[in-house]
Amino acid sequence: MSGRDNRPTRDRASYHRRGSEIVATQSTVARRQQALALHQKGILDEAEGIYDDLLRELPRDAQLLHLKGVLRQQRGDHAGAIAFLTQARDLTPSNAVTRFSLAQSQWQLRDTSNAIRELEEAQRCDPGQPAYAIVAAQYLSALDQDQQAAQTLEAAESRLPDHPDLCQHLGNTYWKLGALPRAVDVYQRVLRKRPDCPEVLASLGSILIRLNRLDEAAQALRRAIALRPDFASAHNNLGNALRQLGESESAIKHFSKAISLTPSVAVYHDNRGLAFRDGGRSDEAIADFRRAIELDPAQAIAHLHLGTALRDRRLNSEALTVLERACELAPTDATAIESLACCLFDLRRFRESRARHEQALAIDPHCLAAWEN
Repeated sequence: MSGRDNRPTRDRASYHRRGSEIVATQSTVARRQQALALHQKGILDEAEGIYDDLLRELPRDAQLLHLKGVLRQQRGDHAGAIAFLTQARDLTPSNAVTRFSLAQSQWQLRDTSNAIRELEEAQRCDPGQPAYAIVAAQYLSALDQDQQAAQTLEAAESRLPDHPDLCQHLGNTYWKLGALPRAVDVYQRVLRKRPDCPEVLASLGSILIRLNRLDEAAQALRRAIALRPDFASAHNNLGNALRQLGESESAIKHFSKAISLTPSVAVYHDNRGLAFRDGGRSDEAIADFRRAIELDPAQAIAHLHLGTALRDRRLNSEALTVLERACELAPTDATAIESLACCLFDLRRFRESRARHEQALAIDPHCLAAWEN
């Protein structure tokens, strides 16, 4: 038997030299395209094997290093991804896509300052791509640097005026900062370009509720629901607007729709409970408040609402337990403390009641109910 090895061998790419540089031949190009096709189909093992083969011959090929880094990133190996993407970036420092990918892995490993720096560089390399500014703003916001996030988005928006995605994120950031009129202005600019965007309509409606522009809010939220009937949060917020307009039965219908779409959201049950209470349906209100607490035991506001509803029914001993828990969950909430003070008064525990009134006033000297009580 001859010593010849009859095992199948992998089709190797061939190369030739041009001076000191190794130049890929046609077969190398084909192998690269094959690897990329496998990568795009999610066949990562085979794709990575070809990338490794090619990188042994072309160790300074920035595209291959980038693709290998992205593949490691997809596998959750962010340290490995950073090693390859850093090499690719150093070889092609003007490649914004490589910097963006590098930033994502750095962020995953909590190297936040370098991640944001890479995104800033990506924006300089490709100022016409809004995604880099949007992700940078999201990272800054996650670090509670919302003012810097707004500045990042404003700078990008000045380069890409009225870009809908940038404006939407800028509006969200203004909302978080409490700059509600500015958020309204930005959302309205988005809607001039995307009049049928339910997410922006819903965000606009929510802010208009906070600004007490309830009719406008209801109009925006109805448009959002017409475009997307299964938009649970829009149904919930429309319910809030209608409840404040005194239309409790219509509000209940929208809260119920939100609950039917996503029954595990505690705040939807809590809001419907308030609408039931407004309509004099105390049993249904109490049931909803209890359900909200079951879904989210740490929700102080639902405890406050349940305690108040129980007091209305003169179930003061049970109300006391619930209101004490509300105060434990929100120890600086003057409204919860004042409600507890009233419950203690109902139980004729006057000294304790007075102490709680004084505690509420220490937190909020403008709490008129505490002064009156």
